Amino acid sequence: NVKDYEGYNHILVKYKKYEILLNTDYVKPTKEFEQVIEEALNSMRSLKALQDIFNEYGHLFPQRIVLGKCLKNVVPNPSSSNAFSIATNDVNEIINLLNNLNISSLLTPKGKIIEKKDLHNWIQNTDNHLEIIEFDNNIPLYKILKVEQREKIDDILRDNSSVIMTGITDLKDLNNNNVEHYKRINLNSSLESDDYEVFGSIISENNSKLEEFYVNFALFDFNGFYAIIKKSKETNIDVANCNIFWMIIGKPSKLSVFSPINRRNIIVKYCKIPITLKPKQLNYHGLNLEVPLS
Repeated sequence: NVKDYEGYNHILVKYKKYEILLNTDYVKPTKEFEQVIEEALNSMRSLKALQDIFNEYGHLFPQRIVLGKCLKNVVPNPSSSNAFSIATNDVNEIINLLNNLNISSLLTPKGKIIEKKDLHNWIQNTDNHLEIIEFDNNIPLYKILKVEQREKIDDILRDNSSVIMTGITDLKDLNNNNVEHYKRINLNSSLESDDYEVFGSIISENNSKLEEFYVNFALFDFNGFYAIIKKSKETNIDVANCNIFWMIIGKPSKLSVFSPINRRNIIVKYCKIPITLKPKQLNYHGLNLEVPLS
């Protein structure tokens, strides 16, 4: 192959000896590889754990590998562009081409000089020192895993909004005599962004949703957020005997946290709808959603 790039000829001579075709139906990952993948999938920071694994094991799996030897050289090309490829097993033809390009020697990948006159000997000795000179038809390495692990990785790699984590926090430290309550909720695993939303409800001790209270969430940071709780109607229920159920919605790639128990094949969509507030009205019904609920 001869390719011109920015005034230089890039010469590549390949001697292809064997071609290996790998069918993934017959390729099985090692138990060790499956185990480290499973540990990463069960981690709160699964995306980071998977990146570390693929940095160690590799990101791609080639389904076609060519063994042989190759030589190369880069020389100035003051004339017009020369770009061509010749497939030949005739060493004399290769030597004639090198003569036309005024090239006296080539280099191995390790920098050893092979003189043009020694090409015959170089080819004859290739069987003793075969190297990978081509690989293509690449697929992501995790595609050789079993279906269950592949699907879990696909869920993590999708850049969609997901339920990042959920939790239930007690409200024992709140004073029922207050009209408005602020409850700080700290996360066990810090996030790497504050670009997320939180939704939730006030629930009873037996996990029933309480309509007597409503809650908003604000002041998001990497380590948690605040719940702002108010009564929506007069009630004898003591807020200190209640709990708050919350869930964080965001993109795993931004937050770098994704709880294993929340990874399901669920598409999360949320929207913000402006409404006109009316005096003495706390409940608003009949809102038209852009996304139909099912």
